[in-house]
Parts: sequence; structure tokens; C-alpha cells
Amino acid sequence: MRYILTIVIALFTIFNGVDSYSQKKELKKARRFYQEEEYYLCLDMYGQAEEQGASLSLEDKLIQARCYYALKDVTKAWEMYTELSLNLTGDDVFYYASSQHQNGAYEDAISWYEKAKLQQLTISINSY
Repeated sequence: MRYILTIVIALFTIFNGVDSYSQKKELKKARRFYQEEEYYLCLDMYGQAEEQGASLSLEDKLIQARCYYALKDVTKAWEMYTELSLNLTGDDVFYYASSQHQNGAYEDAISWYEKAKLQQLTISINSY
């Protein structure tokens, strides 16, 4: 009985490790596709990784939002950026404002465009 339990635990550990390796592999592929500007394939790889139980980092979620924006799926980009709105910087602030604008949330878009403009001004001042 003890022998069977040991085998079951060993198999569980092996398969769990394989799943973890597979998830990391899919995430690595997704990031590579993003770098290559293959946004559809990137989103597909992220989807596969999530189906396998991977938890996405903040950067991975931002990459997904950027992919949706680049693919002109501004509704999905808006939804993702809304979830991440407390963590947006740089171009993501502008993309969020633009996706709000394109979805008819004009007042919110104006506010986020102003934040994007302020960030750009701050960046240009700090670069001197």
C-alpha cells in the first residue's frame, strides 16, 4: 500500500512539473510573439497558458491589452485596461484613453488623455 502511495505521489509530482513547464513554455512563446508583433498568435498562446492554469503577471496582462488594442479590438482592450487602470504608465495610459474614447466614454477618455499628456510632459522635462 505504501509503495502504491509513493508511486501516486511521484506521478502527481511529475505531471504537475510537466504542466508547470508547459505553462512557462506557452508564456515564453506568447512574449516572443509579442516582440515579433504577432499579436493574434500572442493572444492565442496566452489563452493556451491560461487554459493550462498559468497565472499571468501584470506585464503579461498589459501585453494582452496592448495586443487587443493593436488588433483594433478596442472593447476588449478597454476591459483589460480598466482592470489594470491602477498600474498603467507610459503608452498604456494613452491606449486606455483611446480605447475609452472609441467606446464612447468621452469624459473618462478626456481625463486619461490629460494623464497621458502630463506623463509625456514629465518625461520630456526629466530627459533634460
